[in-house]
Amino acid sequence: MAQVIWTENALLGLREVVEYIELFNPGAASSLAQQVFEATDQLVEFPESCLLVEELPDHNFRQLLVSQLRLLYSYEVDKVTIVHVVRQERSLRKLISEG
Repeated sequence: MAQVIWTENALLGLREVVEYIELFNPGAASSLAQQVFEATDQLVEFPESCLLVEELPDHNFRQLLVSQLRLLYSYEVDKVTIVHVVRQERSLRKLISEG
């Protein structure tokens, strides 16, 4: 079983999306946040169940898709680290180059 760890950057990305949606539909924002955390529960048992990110061949990121979001994570020896949470249409190369 793997431990799921959220980076500050990933939590910030999730917070930004949820806060934006909350401006228009608080219920949907809350539901999305809950969906994200519930979806990451699968990574505890099945950390390699998600596909590698083809757009970033130099990184060893996998992606978990939840609603319109893409959660990028790395997996090493029973540790899943959620690195980024972004909208699916966002350019991943640009995201990585921004730091």
